[in-house]
Amino acid sequence: SLHDDHFEDRIWDWRCQPSGFEFESCSWSGDMNQFDEVLSFECNNGVVTGVESTNSDNYEDRIWNFKCCTKPNLCYSECGVSAPANEYDGPLSYLVDPGYFLTGADSVHSNHYEYILF
Repeated sequence: SLHDDHFEDRIWDWRCQPSGFEFESCSWSGDMNQFDEVLSFECNNGVVTGVESTNSDNYEDRIWNFKCCTKPNLCYSECGVSAPANEYDGPLSYLVDPGYFLTGADSVHSNHYEYILF
């Protein structure tokens, strides 16, 4: 994503690729944060297969909602938290390596900068 200083928001470009798996038991998380609050989300024994957000021009922030899906007998290993993928106002680019999945997201909103750090 790129930050737009005029709108104080990010222009998002999510891209997905086929995993080779057929996931089941999918559900949306519901709102996982409030405006001006920290986002700390992880799918329970699942992977992220969808993302929605609601923007507020008043708060210059977003509320996030994630779709998580599970697959029976899928082995979860080598799970970890990556280093921040961007700096405030900087571009955000994150690529999940082949064979791995996105399982959550963490973000901090700064009222001083009016930016988010993922």
